[in-house]
Order: sequence, then structure tokens, then C-alpha cells
Amino acid sequence: MPSPRLRFGALAAGLAALALAVPAAPAGAQGTPVGGTGSTFYLADGFDGVTTAEFTYGAADDDVYFGDWNGDGVDTPLVRRGGAYLVRQSNTTGGADAVFYYGDEADTVLAGDWNGDGVDTLMVRRGGAYYVSNSNVTGDADYVFWFGNADDTVLVGDWDGDGVDTLAVRRGGAYYVSNSNGTGDADYVFWYGNAGDEVLVGDWDGDGVDTLGVVRGNQFFLRNSTTTGDADQVFYFGLASDTPVAGDWNGDGRDTVGVRRPPAQPSDPKEIARLLLAERGWGDDQYNCLVNLWNRESGWRVNAGYTSGPYGIPQANPGYKMASEGADWVTNPETQIRWGLGYIEGRYGTPCAAWGHFQSVNWY
Repeated sequence: MPSPRLRFGALAAGLAALALAVPAAPAGAQGTPVGGTGSTFYLADGFDGVTTAEFTYGAADDDVYFGDWNGDGVDTPLVRRGGAYLVRQSNTTGGADAVFYYGDEADTVLAGDWNGDGVDTLMVRRGGAYYVSNSNVTGDADYVFWFGNADDTVLVGDWDGDGVDTLAVRRGGAYYVSNSNGTGDADYVFWYGNAGDEVLVGDWDGDGVDTLGVVRGNQFFLRNSTTTGDADQVFYFGLASDTPVAGDWNGDGRDTVGVRRPPAQPSDPKEIARLLLAERGWGDDQYNCLVNLWNRESGWRVNAGYTSGPYGIPQANPGYKMASEGADWVTNPETQIRWGLGYIEGRYGTPCAAWGHFQSVNWY
């Protein structure tokens, strides 16, 4: 598949002299991957905590971006799978409306409106080098520039309201902003939030300038200027386990927030076991053997037996052996099942082999 054309030149010092030894949490904003897992999204058109749209798109483990891919003013999802990008042009459940390829599978990718035409496109990051494409079609980079250090956390936004998205480097609670997509130093620096905060970028008041929002759990702290100071707006949305995202969901020129929700975890121990078996590459045949084995051993009861003797779903003997998988081994079926599968694999190789042994001698 095509990848950005390499161009060569002297690497400018950029922000090297400004390096800080403070780790930064990843951003989860328009322009950067959303992060988290799940294929269900909840969007809000205001800051009152009310969901105005719910939809599913992609797979739970996809890399997801939000952007205005067709210039209609509405941000919608894009799924990345390796070097392929699957674009959805509405915030509704459905398949991809367009597919294109750009860069290499190992590339770090950003999204933004790099030329001010109202359409978000992609930029590949390789260390401190950025390969910019101004169209959502398969092809080479339109130009290349350098900014910051290879290990910097990078945000995307229109920091000066000129209609062009550019970069800001985050180092702890400090942000080094560039107002042009060219090699050089930051135009200015400001501070907001704490070093460990999750950060969003958006135009919260519709003035054309992107600013920052800090997310702590399901509480959002939005600021309407890229200056050091306190939040202008504070509200709650979604669940603490959700991953936040920002975008203009209704085309009104103002960014609001949304969340990506992880898939619900099964509570039935047998369904948990099915998922954990799949992690090890075991299919339905091994699942059926395991069901038979632990039906006989414990009836799949998490509290079967005594903790000082054979205990739990796999009947670990003594039960506290399962502490090697987690301190919650007395009550958590997942912890018990993980231990049991490890025991089976180490001693018998597969659940079917363990079930065969049990049928011969009535223990395993």
C-alpha cells in the first residue's frame, strides 16, 4: 500500500531545548485516537450531561478518530485498521461510507484540517517528523515538517482561529503551541491542569479557536482560552469507565463532548470462560470439555468448597493458590477461571485432555 513519500532536510532544533522530564497522559481528542475500547458511542450536543445521540461503529478494539471528513461541519468517526481507514459520514449505526489507505501499519496518525479547506485529513508522525496529506485518498504526503521531540505527546487544534489545525506539544501540565505546520519552535507556552490529566481539544464556545478540556473520571473541566488559569465550565457526562472524545456533532460550530463505552463484561462464569479460552486460542471443543469438567468439580460455583481446601470453580487445592492471579480470588470468577486455565494448560495441555484424565480417575 502507498506510504508517505520520504523527504530529507536538516532537522531543526525545534523544542529540544524546552524538554521536560515530566510524563504526560495521552490525549483523547479530535485529531488524536480516541483510545479505550468499545464500539458504542454516546454524544452530547450541550454541556448539561444529556445524551443526544447513541450509535455503534467498528469493532471494540479498533483505533477510532473523529473528524469532519467531507466538509459538512459535522464530526463523525473514522476507524483505522493498519494502513486502512474506514470513514463513516454520519453519527449513526452502519458500515463505512468510504475506505482509503495512507502510511504504514506502525505509524502514529493524527487528523486535522491542515490547509483550512474545512475537511479533516490525516498526518503521519514518525518521531519528530510529520507527513501531511490534504486529501482522504490513497497517496503520498503533500509535505513534511518537523516539530518537537520524538517522545512528545502531541495535540491537534486551531489555536489561533485561522481555520488551520496545527500542533501543540504537551509536557506534563505545559503546552507548547505552534500556529503553523512548519519546522520551528513553539509560538507560545501555557499551563493547564495536572500532569496526569486526560485532555481534550475543542472549540467550546464557538469562537473559532480550539482550547483545552481536562477530564477526571466523568467530570469535564473546559477552558475557553489557551492561557494559564482555571476552568470556565465544569460538568459531568457518561461514566468514569468511559473514554471521552470531543467534536461538533450537529454542525453548529461549537464542539461538545462524547464518550466511547467499553463492552459490558459478562457475569456468567461460563461466558467469562469462553472469552478467556479464546484468548488462548481454544475453541468450542475445548469450551465444551471445560464445561463438563467444572460441572463435575464445582457446578461452576465460585464459593464451592472451603478456602483451606479444594475451592472455587476450578477446585484449586488449597484455594489460596489462586491468589497468584489476584487478591480477589475468593469471590471473583474471572480470577478463579484464569488460574484454572493456567493450571490445566501447564499440567494437561488442554481442557479436553484434563477432562479425559478426570473421566479415568475422577480427579484432575
